[in-house]
Amino acid sequence: MNKKSITVIFVALLLVGCGNPELEKRIDLLNLSIADKNHYEIILNSESVLEIDPENLAAIAAIRDSARVYGHIRSAAESLKKIDEKGFDDSYLNWTMDTQNDDPKFIEYLIQFSETIGSGGDDAKTKIKGLNQYVGGYDEEKAPSEVTDILKARMVLYGIALAYEDVLDDFKEQVNYLTEAKNYLKKAERLDPRFRGVIDLEDYIEERAKIFTMYAHLYFTAEFSDIATEAAGYFDDVYEETNNKYDEFAILREYGGSYSMADAYKSAKFVIDSKDYSKHKKFKIYQRNSQSLLSLYKDLEDDFDRIDSLDPAIEMVKNMINIFKNTEATGSLNDWNKAMSNSTSAYLEAYSELNNELDDLGDLSQSKEDVNSDLDIILDEELIKIVDESDFI
Repeated sequence: MNKKSITVIFVALLLVGCGNPELEKRIDLLNLSIADKNHYEIILNSESVLEIDPENLAAIAAIRDSARVYGHIRSAAESLKKIDEKGFDDSYLNWTMDTQNDDPKFIEYLIQFSETIGSGGDDAKTKIKGLNQYVGGYDEEKAPSEVTDILKARMVLYGIALAYEDVLDDFKEQVNYLTEAKNYLKKAERLDPRFRGVIDLEDYIEERAKIFTMYAHLYFTAEFSDIATEAAGYFDDVYEETNNKYDEFAILREYGGSYSMADAYKSAKFVIDSKDYSKHKKFKIYQRNSQSLLSLYKDLEDDFDRIDSLDPAIEMVKNMINIFKNTEATGSLNDWNKAMSNSTSAYLEAYSELNNELDDLGDLSQSKEDVNSDLDIILDEELIKIVDESDFI
């Protein structure tokens, strides 16, 4: 609404209000709201004028102009209210520690998993025995042919890794609501960039994006960091065992054997993996999960570059991805060791920086509640009813 149209409406209202004290009072309130460029009040006061004078063209023009601005602000607020930062819970899992060890569907799943790692055996009991050995960590002679709690626990952890793919997909969909809100903000800005409601909306969107990002840090980055630490420990085990195997092969090389460092690595990896074949498969899943998390952060960065915690989070996740990648040897042993050392050092530096930015979940919940309270003011029932039911819009 430009200055010229405001002046025209203002003068028109002065002319039509003469002779009716109540109408004049309502027109005065409308004029004040127009002068303040308060579109919420303009809608309410225009409707009030039109209740007495339904043919008041100035009030009709005012309510129509303000309703267009409010429509975009309302849509943005509705998009923000849809955001639901649902984290991981057991509903994403097919199996938990409460699953019975003899559950037929769980047994069926274990048998299918055994075929992916080649644990051997033709019948179910032999396959389960193989899983207790190669996933549960039992010695071959002592491995039971029934599902053990340690086997179940490791398969639940593997299931959690898979479940995080779905959790992340659901979480990433929420970014669409932030993007929608920002697009509606741009439309409202084009109509009236100086309206206090538009300025406030920009603040609400930025604050809501910061809260959403903080939930991502706590739900994913912090959780995945434990697995990245585990992956770094796995690397240490394989690296140390590779050096040990190479030393063991030294005497064989003296007698003409052709045992290389690659042979030592292959042998070492078999020794470490045979204690729990699910572990390395789990690292590959978390590598994919971390790549998905990085994509989420990049999407947020595109629209919300003022969120300070995004930079250390992106660096941290990039290096988590490298840590997971480096659980597989590439190049020479020294190059492999250097690559992992560089990744872990950069990861720890970013972790420390991000850790300083993290909020408590309780504080986040309160901040989210505060923003939603502000959005509820925008989504005032009386305003919405007028806009939705008015015969003049």
